[in-house]
Amino acid sequence: MNKVLKIILIITAVASTAALLGFVSAMHSGATCNDVIVRYSQKNDVSLVTETDVLHSLSAVHKDIEGHLLHELDGREMERSVRSNPYIASARVYKTINRNLVVELRERLPFIRLIDRHGNSALLDRDGFLMPVHKTVPLRLPIVSGNFSIETGQLAESYHALDTIADSALAEIYSYAQEISRDEFWKVQFQYTEYSDTGDFIAYPQVGSHRIVIGEIEKMRTKLERLKIFYDQGLNSSNWNKYSSINIKYKDQIVCTKK
Repeated sequence: MNKVLKIILIITAVASTAALLGFVSAMHSGATCNDVIVRYSQKNDVSLVTETDVLHSLSAVHKDIEGHLLHELDGREMERSVRSNPYIASARVYKTINRNLVVELRERLPFIRLIDRHGNSALLDRDGFLMPVHKTVPLRLPIVSGNFSIETGQLAESYHALDTIADSALAEIYSYAQEISRDEFWKVQFQYTEYSDTGDFIAYPQVGSHRIVIGEIEKMRTKLERLKIFYDQGLNSSNWNKYSSINIKYKDQIVCTKK
């Protein structure tokens, strides 16, 4: 059995080497590109990147790729051009034995919309990168607005919430967004949140006419767990609108203000 396996491995290795040599030979013998193939290693339910967008980025490096000599196509430059799209997290460009050019990319996944003190908007993705609001694709996302600033001139390069150019409040907002995204209930309930001048998060829920004073980001998860218990045990369908304010910022306390 071992002898048969060795023979199979040798044959496979020889075939692979021959195919590779054929590919290299084709690359240096005037072979041209047959097709451009765009593949998504991660594609969102609502995509912000179309195949046309990718082809446009490629054309900035080589105008006519199909029919172009394979050995003249600069994969690294094309990768850089594709990655310049702020909605793309990563991209890889390579050539195949079938003489195709493959662009494999991963989209950024926005999960919150930001509106700063000046009215500037941006999207924040799950990796903590900021990017511009898409001009044509509408997204239904939770919103955080308030006392922070967005570097609009850097959005096209997708700067990170922890970068030195970023407003320090963005790190806290990113942590807040991560916490509410962990639970489907909070993702739906907290569709709008204000980041106050004092650094407190104040949520205005979908259900109920009250506001929720969450306070600072510290021990956010514990606060939300306490609030969920209060929702389950302290409220029922008839008194969701009983209070004007529910304050959970203080340790081991929930302070409610009646209307």
